[in-house]
This record gives sequence, structure tokens and C-alpha cells, in this order.
Amino acid sequence: MKRILVSCGVGISTSAAVRGQILDSLEAKGFGPGDVEVGQCRISELPKFAGQYDLIVTTCALPSSIHTPYVLGIAFFTGVGTEQVMNDIVSALEL
Repeated sequence: MKRILVSCGVGISTSAAVRGQILDSLEAKGFGPGDVEVGQCRISELPKFAGQYDLIVTTCALPSSIHTPYVLGIAFFTGVGTEQVMNDIVSALEL
């Protein structure tokens, strides 16, 4: 199972919305709960959790101390380029 961590500034509404969009998109692509787990956190919590995940999707600047692969998820917030970001997520996870 692959693990994605969604992170935004406060870790509540934006990351929850992005998480939901990612889960919906993955389901539409044929991936289920046994394939991918998607968690969420505050950007300040990334150093604590990043190493436990295969990919980070963030809507803000990533701390330089984080070495986990990441994808910028601003498209989920703006609505522009969402399909490309989902393709990047699937590619990064090698699904």
C-alpha cells in the first residue's frame, strides 16, 4: 500500500478538501482503500510525519528539511490543472 500525506498551513479545511479530491480521483482511476492511504497534517507537523509516507502533496512551501518526494497541490485549491497533478501523483507513486 502506498501512503500520501496532504499538508497545508493549518491542516484542517484545505488539506481535508485536497485529501477528498485525491481520494475521489484515485477511486475514479480504479484505486481503492487497499491501494492508497491518504492522511493529512499541518505543514509544521511535516518533519514528524513525512518519513512515514511515500509522497507529500502540499499547498504551501515545503520545509527544506523534508526529503520525501512531493507534488505541489495548488491545483486542487485553484481548480486549474488538477488532472495533471493527479497524473503526477499516480506517476510518483508508481501505481
